[in-house]
Amino acid sequence: MNTESSRSHAILMVHVRRAVHEEDNDAPFHEKDSKRDLSNGHGIPTVRKSKQLIVDLARSERLNKSGSEGHLLEEAKFINLSLTSSGKCINALAENSPHIPIRDSKLTRLLRDSFGGSARTSLIVTIGPSSRHHAETSSTIMFGQRAMKVVNVLKLKEEFDYESFWWKLENQVEHLTVEIDRQQKLRDNDRVEMEKNLRECQKSFAEAEKSLVTRSEVVVAPAV
Repeated sequence: MNTESSRSHAILMVHVRRAVHEEDNDAPFHEKDSKRDLSNGHGIPTVRKSKQLIVDLARSERLNKSGSEGHLLEEAKFINLSLTSSGKCINALAENSPHIPIRDSKLTRLLRDSFGGSARTSLIVTIGPSSRHHAETSSTIMFGQRAMKVVNVLKLKEEFDYESFWWKLENQVEHLTVEIDRQQKLRDNDRVEMEKNLRECQKSFAEAEKSLVTRSEVVVAPAV
């Protein structure tokens, strides 16, 4: 019924990852100790993950009012189906049902963190003032009222950044290997230098001994 509408849901999903240093990590002390234990004394980098969803849901259409046909009719059916699935999830959460039909549509699977998950969720509903759309306005307001009953529990999501830790250890091993090779070369050079000095000392000693023997023979030689 709106010629300017994209006739689809629009979802902007932003993933944020932030490395947490040990000094600014507000995790409990026993969790910090366990992280140190897992890394055998080396602190494993911790990463906090966050996801932000900005969703613009397409409006549901009553086919008897929109008069959609052909391809537009198929689009309207898919839009209404996904909105119906989201409404079922809201109803199940509002009634504390043990089963939440999250898998009924792609839309509800994408919004599973917002439906009773660990996300802070805000919902804005739009209605029209025309009495001709009174039924749609009433159902939209009722949907918003049911959504207000859904309770989300915020949780801090952290994980060990084993990949960064692995690269860190790999760089350390490479650095130590280079240092060991350098030290080995220095020791080899020192050994060669010491052997050279030893040969020179032996040569000097031999020459000094030979000179001393010669002088001794001159001293003890009988007079003619």
